[in-house]
Amino acid sequence: GNPIYLLDHLTDEQEPETAWADNLALRTVIAELAPREQLIIKMRYFQGKTQTEIAQCLNVSQVQVSRLEKRILQKLRVTLSG
Repeated sequence: GNPIYLLDHLTDEQEPETAWADNLALRTVIAELAPREQLIIKMRYFQGKTQTEIAQCLNVSQVQVSRLEKRILQKLRVTLSG
C-alpha cells in the first residue's frame, strides 16, 4: 500500500512553500514527546510498521497502540496549531 505520512495526519492541504517549515516544526515537537511516544511515532511513520507490529514490540495489544497513536497525534496537532 501507500506509505503513511505523519504530516498528512496533522495538517490540511500542504502548501509546498511551507512544507519545509512544517517538517522542521514537526521534528521539534516529536523531540519533546516522551520516549515511548517517540518510539511509536518512529516505528509507525518512519519505519512503516503496522500497529500490530508495534504492539508486539511493546508487548501490548494492537488496540492499546491504536489508542496511544490517536492520543499522540492529537497532542501533536494541538502543539503544532499553537
